[in-house]
Amino acid sequence: MASVSYQINVQRGWSHCFRFLMVCYFYFYFPSDIFLEVEDNKGTEEYRGYCRDVFHTVIQETLRPLVDAMHNGVSIRCSDGVERLCFPVLCQYIADMEEQVVLASIVKGWCPKCLAPTGELEPQGPRGRISVPPRTDADARNARRNLDPSDLREQGYHVNETFCADYPCGGIIDSLGPDLLHQAAKCFWDHLLEKCIKPLILDYWSDQKKVPERRVLAEIDARFSIMPKYFGLRRFTKGIYNKQHPWMVHEYRAMMKVILGVLAGICPKEGMLLLREYLIINYLSQYPVHNDTSLGWLDGAIDTFWKILRNPKGSFVHLKDNVRFKDSVITETWAPSKLHYFRHYAECVREKGTLTSYSTDRTEIWHKILKAAYNRSNKIPDHVNKFIVTYVSRITAFRIRVSTLEFDVASEDGGSSANGEPDRRSLDSDSGVEEDEMVTMEEFEEDSISTLVSWPKKARKGWPKSANSTESAIGCIGFRAALMKYFLQKARRQPNNTNGEALRSVNELLEILDPTVWVHNCVSLRYSASNPLEKHLSLQSKTDPDCVKEYIRCAGHDSQSRRDCVLVYDGHKSVRTASTMARRKVYQLLMLFQCESITLEGSSIGVGMGREGLALVQEFSVGPKCDANTGMYSLARTEKVEVISIESIERGVHLIPKFGGLLHTLTRIKRVQRDTRDSETGKIMKQSDINAFHHYERFFLNSWSDPHIYNFIW
Repeated sequence: MASVSYQINVQRGWSHCFRFLMVCYFYFYFPSDIFLEVEDNKGTEEYRGYCRDVFHTVIQETLRPLVDAMHNGVSIRCSDGVERLCFPVLCQYIADMEEQVVLASIVKGWCPKCLAPTGELEPQGPRGRISVPPRTDADARNARRNLDPSDLREQGYHVNETFCADYPCGGIIDSLGPDLLHQAAKCFWDHLLEKCIKPLILDYWSDQKKVPERRVLAEIDARFSIMPKYFGLRRFTKGIYNKQHPWMVHEYRAMMKVILGVLAGICPKEGMLLLREYLIINYLSQYPVHNDTSLGWLDGAIDTFWKILRNPKGSFVHLKDNVRFKDSVITETWAPSKLHYFRHYAECVREKGTLTSYSTDRTEIWHKILKAAYNRSNKIPDHVNKFIVTYVSRITAFRIRVSTLEFDVASEDGGSSANGEPDRRSLDSDSGVEEDEMVTMEEFEEDSISTLVSWPKKARKGWPKSANSTESAIGCIGFRAALMKYFLQKARRQPNNTNGEALRSVNELLEILDPTVWVHNCVSLRYSASNPLEKHLSLQSKTDPDCVKEYIRCAGHDSQSRRDCVLVYDGHKSVRTASTMARRKVYQLLMLFQCESITLEGSSIGVGMGREGLALVQEFSVGPKCDANTGMYSLARTEKVEVISIESIERGVHLIPKFGGLLHTLTRIKRVQRDTRDSETGKIMKQSDINAFHHYERFFLNSWSDPHIYNFIW
């Protein structure tokens, strides 16, 4: 997939975010049997050269109508009404690593962006990494015209010219860029876990501690299987090593969200630090906007990653000293081309904008229609190609027809009004579609998250009830007292309350008040997905921030019920340490409910007609600093139970139990299964059904669960 854009002068000092530029996309479909019916010499260099020539000829002929405009320019009326002569330039070509090698016509194993040789992609000198000259289209053209084939190959080039050899400006090498899908995401499993972390763990436990390999892997699978549920988080109920099929990229990304918490206590410190730097690279590379500060963070994480991995005195390089891992690929010069590509991330952001704009995530989705067509066919080779063409043609014609229709969307649908303006009532008023009430949080201080809270229409079955009956139904002694304490604290904070001593006590309110309560199983939260570091880094996004919608659940009161955890901003909390958690608290939900609004003014009591959204919660104490290995805050469960306003909740959070050392999880699971065994049927609880919140007291606050919390909590 290629994109062509026009050269536009961007004012110096702008953030590296060019998503506002308009581009044209071109899709090339190559028949799969284009090279099959040839003489039987597929293993020769001549045959491979022939394939490269055919490949580049197809693209060259497809883009030939643009070549004249590249030389002579095209007159375009700009938005200010002035006609200007513009010259289209090949800007981006979205491709994975293997495709980039073919497109650039370079030798496999060489980097498409620099002249580092295949065996020394990360050359090291006495004072660190040696700088390598970049690879450009101009250098490639000069090399093919002036060098012999043998000398040409020493620079990593094939003799075959690329399709853009006659372009006046730019070319395929300049337009190639990183592919986050097949590099930062896919290399997590292929290179990091399988070739680095897993051998390091097995070397430490199986060979040094004499623990069988199967028990080590079973412990890792057990930790994945009892991982607490969280909105949008993939659960591996049978682990990651127990399943005998290859995982997909979206599953790699799900593993990355919890891997540090899973391996804490199992993986040696050096492996944890390597994993942490890799996750930092992954999240920083997905930033929607960048400036020099964030790009400096990215370069620093990449430098640290390579220093840890290829440290001559480190554990990874010495894996080959173990007889079992004598064939380990990790050496002082080991650098796979996909991992080496990290070095060019910051440079590509400065040249072309954010990396997410030209990752193959944008093009892989177009494979789905072809796969769907194949699955619908009879799979017979003589018929399948014709069926796929017919199927794709019909779908394409339908999409073109739909794109030409003009829809007059009624404003009642929560979309756009008749004049095309967004209907603000879908967020700011009662739309009557799924929710019956929207409550907008007040803006706290500048570092708090502004959140919209939405309640379901119907309460849980059996409610409404009085607060006294609710306390008996949920089995939480002290619920009414916590509720009265909340209303007293709220009254004391009112600006018109000048005589706090005149307020009644909690015991007096318990004798007088028994308000009606509506209990719910969940609420939905909406908050901005924009980069929360923008105000600190002076970044300016050119697009409206997307809105994240998540559900927080508190579905019951037995040992198997799901009770999510939330992050709460407390502006009244005293600050002792300068950290992002200094004014924040973490709670586990015990009950989500609405209560009759109560007003306390001195000795008088007023019961309003409206409802107030509240939550009964249990507090976790938060450690003063992040854990050095995982980068996550440590939490400990407390006995403090209180009622808070639902408006104080910023977002949901995911907690990972502190599993402890090796085999601790397997031992705990067996104990739980033994204690919960049915005496009559002998049936035991499934491993994945164990609720970790009821069997652990200490947790990690997972700041790797999504990009939003990664940017907010550090």
